[in-house]
Amino acid sequence: MTATDDYEPTYDDPRPDNPVARPTQYTVTCLPEDELDASSWSVTVEWRGRGLWAVKHYSSCLSRSGEWDYEMRPSEREDEWLAEHRFPLAEALELAKRAAPEIVVNGFTPADLLAWRAAGCPRPIPRGPHAR
Repeated sequence: MTATDDYEPTYDDPRPDNPVARPTQYTVTCLPEDELDASSWSVTVEWRGRGLWAVKHYSSCLSRSGEWDYEMRPSEREDEWLAEHRFPLAEALELAKRAAPEIVVNGFTPADLLAWRAAGCPRPIPRGPHAR
């Protein structure tokens, strides 16, 4: 079974004599593991409870329409906002995989960064989420 299957983990009976491990975050990236700046271009899929996950890039959440929105404090999130920004795991991973190649940091997409590296250029210094 892969993470993109319709798999929703269950954690039967956690208690002091039966600890369980729960995955709470997946990282989706187009860059190699040894790329020092990979985290700047990564998208995360983060557990938000009730079997739902958020697709995130820093403090922004991806919506069903493909727009990045600031993730407000829990007390400020309306049901309508949650319905647009929370997904079952398989859907969240698929959305993250579609979003990851489009992340732009300092004017670079992941493809641009790999081309920059292949040309022997130095590391660009990321300045934060969605910097262009």
